[in-house]
Formats: sequence, C-alpha cells, structure tokens
Amino acid sequence: MRQNQRLGGSHLVWMCLCVLGMVDFAIGAAPRKPVDVPFGRNYVPTWAFDHIKYFNGGSQIQLSLDKYTGTGFQSKGSYLFGHFSMQIKMVPGDSAGTVTAFYLSSQNSEHDEIDFEFLGNRTGQPYILQTNVFTGGKGDREQRIYLWFDPTKDFHTYAVLWNMYQIVFYVDDVPIRVFKNSKDLGVRFPFNQPMKIYSSLWNADDWATRGGLEKTDWSKAPFVAAYKGFHVDGCESSVNAKFCATQGKRWWDQKEFQDLDGLQWRRLQWVRNRFTIYNYCTDRKRFPTMAPECRRDRDDIWGLFSRTHCNAMKRTSLPPHGLSDRQISNLDAPLLRLYQVWNGNNIFALKGRLIFGPDARSLYLTICLIVVPVILFCSKASQSLVNYFPDNTGLILVLIPAVFTVYIIVLIFLVAGRDPGIIPRIPPTPDLDNDWDASSMSTDWAAGQSGKYLAPSKSVTINGVVVRVKFCQTCLIYRPPRCSHCSVCNNCVERFDHHCPWVGQCIGRRNYRSFLMFVSSTALLCFYVFTMCWVNIIMNMQDNGSSLWEAIMKSPVFGILISYTFTVQCSIYFGYVFSISSSKKSYETESFVDGSELDLEQCESNPIDHSSKGVDAPDLHSLASKFMTENATTEKEKRGK
Repeated sequence: MRQNQRLGGSHLVWMCLCVLGMVDFAIGAAPRKPVDVPFGRNYVPTWAFDHIKYFNGGSQIQLSLDKYTGTGFQSKGSYLFGHFSMQIKMVPGDSAGTVTAFYLSSQNSEHDEIDFEFLGNRTGQPYILQTNVFTGGKGDREQRIYLWFDPTKDFHTYAVLWNMYQIVFYVDDVPIRVFKNSKDLGVRFPFNQPMKIYSSLWNADDWATRGGLEKTDWSKAPFVAAYKGFHVDGCESSVNAKFCATQGKRWWDQKEFQDLDGLQWRRLQWVRNRFTIYNYCTDRKRFPTMAPECRRDRDDIWGLFSRTHCNAMKRTSLPPHGLSDRQISNLDAPLLRLYQVWNGNNIFALKGRLIFGPDARSLYLTICLIVVPVILFCSKASQSLVNYFPDNTGLILVLIPAVFTVYIIVLIFLVAGRDPGIIPRIPPTPDLDNDWDASSMSTDWAAGQSGKYLAPSKSVTINGVVVRVKFCQTCLIYRPPRCSHCSVCNNCVERFDHHCPWVGQCIGRRNYRSFLMFVSSTALLCFYVFTMCWVNIIMNMQDNGSSLWEAIMKSPVFGILISYTFTVQCSIYFGYVFSISSSKKSYETESFVDGSELDLEQCESNPIDHSSKGVDAPDLHSLASKFMTENATTEKEKRGK
C-alpha cells in the first residue's frame, strides 16, 4: 500500500515536471504581447534633447520640429532578430516637408536598415508611408502606400517582425510588406549585423512631399508627433551577435513565423491592391529586370493560392486586428473614395458629388449681391406697379425678377458645384521620367541627396496634326491643348477659361455652358430691374409733375438700383469681352504649331466621376493618354507649367 502511494507520488512529481516543461516551452515559443513600458527603459534621446517632452512618467513622449532643428532617439541596445513596435500619432494639419521615421539600422558603411518613413502632406491630403530595406549598404527598394485611416487622429501601431526567414512590416497588425530571405538567389539579407532602433522627426522638404515641390510651412511650427508603447522583444546582441544568429529557439524562429499564412497573405494583397502608389518591383524604368526577391515574392503568392490543403487559412498566434475578414476579402467594397484622397484644393460635399473651389465662401457674397437688390426692387416697386397696371399685370411684373433670381441661384450652384473638367493627376512616383533621380529616398536623404522633376515640352501627333504639349510638374501629366493649371484650385482643367472668384470655381469644359447661362441671365435680370426702375421714376414724374431729379430724390432706392444695375451690366459686358479676347489670343498661340491648325473638336474625353470607388479608380482621359504615347518626339526640355 505504501509502495503504491510512493509510486503514485513519484508519478505525480514527474507529471508536474512535464507540465512545467511544456508550459516553459510554450512560453518560449509564443510571442510576447506588447507591453507599455516607459521610454527610458529601452531608449535614450540622441539629439536636441529639449525638443522631447515626457508625459505620464515617460510612458508617452512628444517629438517637436521647428525651423532650427528636429529631434530623435535610439535604443540602448542592439538587436539581431525580434519583434519591435511603437504606437505613433503623426504630425497633424499641414505637415508638408516633414518626415517621421521609425527604423532599425546598423549604422556603418555597409549597413543594414529596415525603414518606416511617414511623409507629411498638405492639410486634408493623406500621409504617404514609405518602407525600404537596406542590405550591405544598398537600398533602392522603396514601396509607398496610402494609409486607410487618418494617422493624426489617434495612435496606431507600427511594427517589424524580423527573423532568419523574412522581414514583415505591420500597420495595426496588418502586414503591408514582406521581404523574404533570398540569399539562395544572390540577394543579401540582414542576417549578421545587429541593429539599433531609431526614430526621428526632421525636415526633408527637398524631397519628402511631391518630390520637393511642397516646402515646409514654418508658420505652422512646431510640428509635433506623439509616441507610446515602446515595445522591444528581440535578441539583444550587443555582446555576442553569433549567439542570436545561431540559436533559432526564439518564438519568431518557429515555423508559423517563417511565412505568412493564407489570411495574412490576403490582407497583404488587400493593401497592395487598394493602397499601393509605388513599388520598385514594378518600376521597369529604374529596374528593367525584376529583382530576384520580387520574383520570389510573386511566386510565393501564386504558390500559396495553388495549394489545396487548408493550412493556408489558419491563423497564427500573431493575428492582425482592427479589420474584419469580410471587409478585407471583399475587394469590391468601397473603402476610400477619390475625394477622400484628393490632392487639389477643392472642397467636396455630399460624399464627393459636389466639388467646389477653395474660395467657395465667395458664393455668399455673390448671392447677396443678387438677392438683396431684387428684394429692394420688389418691396419698393410692387405697390406702384400693381396700381398702375390693371388685371394683375403689375403683380406679374413684380414676380418676374423673383422667379428669375431663383433660376440664377440654381445656375450658380450648377457652375460652382460641378467638375469644370479636371484631369486626374498621377500619384508622385520615381518612374515619371527618364531623367528622374532614382537615388534612395530613405534616411540617407538626410545626407543631402534630393530628387528632381523635369518638365519637358513635347511635340506629339494627334489626328495627323503636330501639337506641342507641356508637362505639368504639379499634376504630373502632359496637358492637352487648351488645358491649363489653375493655381487657385491646384488642378489641370480641360478647356480652361479662367477661375471665377464670384463663384469660387474654375470655368472649363464641363461648366462653361452653365456659366454662360448664369452671366447672360444676370445681365438680363439687371436690364429688367434697370428698365422697371426707370418706369417707376417716369410714373412718379407724371403723377406729381416733378422733375427727374425730384422724382429720383423722392424714391432714392430706384436711383441706387439704376446705378447699381448699370454698373453690373457694364462690368459683365466688358469683363466677358476681355475674357474672350485674352483666351482667344492665348489659345491661338497653342492651336497653331508648325503652321498647322489644331481641330480641338476632334479631341474628346470622358467626364470624371469624383465619387467613384477606390483610390485608383479614375484613369487619365483618353485624350491625356494620347500625349504619353511612345510616338511622341521630344523637343527642348523646359521647366515650368
């Protein structure tokens, strides 16, 4: 009996030891959940210490950038493989020219580097997230995406998973990029150089926003980015890098982290299909031959979806959060509309169905200048007209300007709230021209490198006619004939006439007819009020036997309306004549090239729906596409619009 108890007790001890061993193994194989730790535990400031502010005992910090300096920090230790993340809230508002960087780097002549770079932009325009990977001092592996949220409203998590098999970039646990270990293809991989973790906020207006065309507005300084969640779970190899490279027993080395599973690949494809604006793997101007790691990435995707077993759809122990599977798998679901990532200065209403100019507030003044005189006329002239003209004729004469005013207001909104003929711009990518400087746009830009945009003019043949077209450096397109860039709206507009400050909108191909009707109707309304005011003054002269001056002084409102409507009519007439003559002179210069007249009516294009689904839904007009054909002959290159 006692012997059985002893055997039972020994079995119990062995079972406990086995359970403890399994728990210990499970703990070692599973990723540690990010833990909020104070900044000072893992990081130290590196420069401009006074530009870093600490909150909540160091659990949250703020970096600030002014015209004198930015600031940054780095990790205390160096790491070889692991999982590293930060929660960052980007610089809000007008952040053009600024760069918020979070990266790992070995900082030597043949350094390895893993980059997150957030490129600021003008107010209301989306941030661009650029990622890059350096191996042996060589980069040029830029990929850029738009984020599917506003990174300035709240904190979002940006993480890197780095092991011997791959590097995965995460945004809120959604994989946005994978760089596979392709040493068997002759591609170097960050394998034996420990890297520190860095973050900085600095000025890079020589390249960061639209290739350096948008400069930092220092009147908005200081620019502030907030940080928290300084999570580090890596193999610290400051002393012995070989130990981290040869062990292979950490959780990130386990099989489930050696590749993405099916769900994660779908989410990665969702990001690529929806939000990618540049990928070096598809840039045939910079890289005529596809890089080996790009081919492997492509083959991995096809290989994954050709498998028949269900392991591809299993979740890993590091699942992405924040987006439902249904939302990601349904690629037809609208996520971002064009107006939400619009690069011009326009104001949108009704979910992109109405597009106004940036000075749309001038509509209030324009409507008041039309409505107030009509109200004065109707209130003062109604009694005399009704009494003088029998059978309701006088009442009709009073109602005519009121109805006409409503019609004019409708025309105003048709002009101001309609697309005037905007030609969509091309997102800024390094493959725009053969002369593009393809230098790396990573942290080594701080050393003084810069990109450039060249603006050539070209002669192209359209329907047998040679036409000279110019390259717009803002919209990154070749402008069709009679197309001009509006500096107010910051758009290229087809058949651009002028930017009308009274309606706060460009006048072009799609709203010119409504604008002409608006101008003509306003002139007719002014003429009507002008005439009826004289009728009232003449009636007063006849009834009272007074002189013209006495009649005007007795009804000064009519005198004011006569002067006002006469001035408006003259302004409309002479202004419109001047606009026609100046436009004709300008377009005649562009319409005759090499002695040949261009038939603009042959150049047709399709209207653009600004409420269309998806960021990359609208393509260039068929007309604009003709100007980018390979048959174009290049003349002397010019800079300018």
